[in-house]
Amino acid sequence: MNVQGGRMAVITGAGSGIGRHAALALRRAGYLGVLAGRRAEALRETGRLARDNTLAVPTDVTEPESVRSLFAAADRFGRIDVLVNNAGIFGPALPVEDVTPEQWQR
Repeated sequence: MNVQGGRMAVITGAGSGIGRHAALALRRAGYLGVLAGRRAEALRETGRLARDNTLAVPTDVTEPESVRSLFAAADRFGRIDVLVNNAGIFGPALPVEDVTPEQWQR
């Protein structure tokens, strides 16, 4: 990945859906991308679609050590200009004030 003068984006959930589309749109806009998600092959496919200048980092955002590893990988490229927090699951259909901390963390 060539990072000289490039703007950097970290995208979670980049293996499919909204995350993949966000990663591709950012790449077209000239951003270099650190692609995060649980499925390594899906991340590599997003990288191929982006025509590279991406780094795939398998990450489970529910695991603090996995998130630390993601940002350790991203740190070597300098600053992060954009963070797309897309990974997650659908929670219960509740008002936000009724969601428990455990449900929120998941």
